[in-house]
Amino acid sequence: MVSARLTQLIESNWREIAELAARRLAADPRSSNYHQMKPAEIHDRAYEILHNLSFWLVAGDRVELHRRYVALGQIRCAEGMPAMQVVRKLQVIKQAVREYVRDHRMGPDVVELHGEYDLTSALDLFFDEAIYGIVKGFELQWEFDEDRMDSVLNGPSA
Repeated sequence: MVSARLTQLIESNWREIAELAARRLAADPRSSNYHQMKPAEIHDRAYEILHNLSFWLVAGDRVELHRRYVALGQIRCAEGMPAMQVVRKLQVIKQAVREYVRDHRMGPDVVELHGEYDLTSALDLFFDEAIYGIVKGFELQWEFDEDRMDSVLNGPSA
């Protein structure tokens, strides 16, 4: 079972985690498109994930999670953002969350460590689903763009 204390810790301190992720993205050569993005935009994206994390980890609707990230993938693709950089952003946010939890655990007792393990396992599943949705969204957008381009070049199909 995911630790309520740890998810509350993340949700309550989402700004600090978002700032850590924003600093890392700004310095990461694998996320150069995010270097131009304002920290407030990165904070907004992190907020969406972190502020309601307990919902997504405990009671989250996988269909809704998939829908949201497919849509986000389509948006980022249409904006011209490379898929690998969107995936990298999610990885950086996940790493920032894991590091924050590790650095703010109460102590080395077995219950706390077990709660941290359960949380990181749930985080892995959440971010895996999000990444899958992002990639699926990119794929759908590419297909849409290809069909649209065919229509422009060849006229509408009969």
